[in-house]
Amino acid sequence: MFGLVVAGRLVDTAPQQTDAAKFVFNVTDADTVNHLTVFMTGTQAFPDGLGASIYFGWPGGAGGGVTWQMLGVLTNDKPSAIFKIASTRPNESDKDADFGGMSTGETVASLDGQIGISIEPVAELAQQTPHQAATASTASDYVAFTGAMLESFFNFATSFANTREGAAMHADEHWVPLGCLNRWQENFQRKLALDPAFWKK
Repeated sequence: MFGLVVAGRLVDTAPQQTDAAKFVFNVTDADTVNHLTVFMTGTQAFPDGLGASIYFGWPGGAGGGVTWQMLGVLTNDKPSAIFKIASTRPNESDKDADFGGMSTGETVASLDGQIGISIEPVAELAQQTPHQAATASTASDYVAFTGAMLESFFNFATSFANTREGAAMHADEHWVPLGCLNRWQENFQRKLALDPAFWKK
């Protein structure tokens, strides 16, 4: 029913079933993984009113067990999701966290982790809060960040604006016309609006 994709690795569609409503995927060398995708394979839908909460388990929990961090949810309306796990490593205060209200008590090798899937009522899933760093960045996130970066740079650069006479007093420095900087900002924002990923090309 579930599948896991880690970039550069084979797709895994055979989780271990640890309980009637709980499944686990092992993720080797978890420290080297930034993003992963959990998905429904399409062979079976959730029964009405049910969905799944998705967790990532890091080694080093209380008593040598696993510390679980909630990543997000899957439902019939949202059968797949990309999660960023690189920033979800727990702090000491998180050591007693568990997976779906049930600690597995299992230990994992020092660099290995686990994806935990717990099937639960959709109403309960809506009450849960995923780890704030688990959501993968979207195109709109990049656009917002780039816009803020452009504005910050523009404000910083223009704070050094000077008159022609003032610039002449610093003949040992190179000067860029303010209009040139303004045109660059406008061109960059126009390209970003047309294609948020243009800078990757």
